[in-house]
Amino acid sequence: PWGHIRPAWYFFVNVIPSLWLPLSLALPWLVVRWRRSVREKDLRILLLCAWVLMVVLFFSASAGKRGVYILPALPAIALAAAPWLVEIWRKRWINRLAFGIGAAAVAGLAGFAVYAGVIDPDVAERLRDEFGRAPLAPLAVAAAMGAVWLGIFRIRRGLAALAGVIASFWLVIALLVSPLLDPVRSGHALMGALEAKLEPGEAVGLVGWKEQFLLYLDDPVTVFGHRRFDETQELYDAIAWLELSENRRLFLTGRAREACFDERGELVGRAHRDDWYLVSRGDLDPSCHGRGAASAARVYDAPVEHEEID
Repeated sequence: PWGHIRPAWYFFVNVIPSLWLPLSLALPWLVVRWRRSVREKDLRILLLCAWVLMVVLFFSASAGKRGVYILPALPAIALAAAPWLVEIWRKRWINRLAFGIGAAAVAGLAGFAVYAGVIDPDVAERLRDEFGRAPLAPLAVAAAMGAVWLGIFRIRRGLAALAGVIASFWLVIALLVSPLLDPVRSGHALMGALEAKLEPGEAVGLVGWKEQFLLYLDDPVTVFGHRRFDETQELYDAIAWLELSENRRLFLTGRAREACFDERGELVGRAHRDDWYLVSRGDLDPSCHGRGAASAARVYDAPVEHEEID
C-alpha cells in the first residue's frame, strides 16, 4: 500500500472504540461471556467470533488501513452480542458512560462551531480554502439535534441518548454537509467547468488526475498513466504530447503549473485541495522542453454512450 499508512493496532485503538459505538461500550462484558460460551463449545458463538477476528486481523496485517475496511465484521459482532445486550445495557454505569460520551460530542460540535464562527474566524476561512465550504452551520444543527436526544432520554437511558446523538450526526452529514462538499470532493463540477472551457475540436490531456474525473467526462481525453510514482516524468511526457499540436491543452494542478508553465494558464476550479488549470503550448517554460516521450499518451473514451430517452 502507498496510502493511509497506519500502525498494526490502528483498528483496535482508533476505529473500534469510537466508530463501533455504542456497541463497543459493551465489549468488556461481552468478551467474558464469549469466552465462557467458547469453553462450553457453543459453535454458534465460536463461528461469529472467529469471523470478527479474521476480518480485523486480516486487514491489520496490511500497513494501509481505513475504518471502512473492517465493516464486514460488524454483522457478526452484532449477532454474537445479541443474547446478552439487554442484560448488559441495563447496567447503570454503562448508561452513564454513554450519556457522558454523547454530551461530550454535543459540546464539542457546538464549541467548535462557536469558536470557528465567532472567536477565531480564520478557522472557518481555512476550512473554506481547503474544502470549498465551511460547514459550521450544519455542525451546529447536529449539536442541537443531539442535545434534544440527551434531554429526552437523560442519564438513565444514556445508551439511547448516545444512539440519538450518533444518528443525528450522520443524518446531518448525509443531508447537509455532503451536498455542500460535493462540488470540491466529487469532481463533477470541476469536469463540467473543464469541458465548458474547451474549444470545439480541442484535445485535452490530464496530468495527476483522479479516477473519478473519468466518470464525469463525455468526450475522449488523453492520459499519461495513473498515480505514477515519477510525477515529474509524467508531466514531461504530457508536455511532449502537448507540443505536437497547437490544438491541445493540458489540465493539471497548480503545483505542476508552477513547475513548467511560469504560473500561466487558465484557472478551471478548485477540488481535492488543489487548484486546477488549463495550459497551452504557448504557456510552456522552455526549460521543460524535450524531457518527455509523447508515446506515453493513451486516449481514454467513455465506455458507455449517453443517450437521451424520450
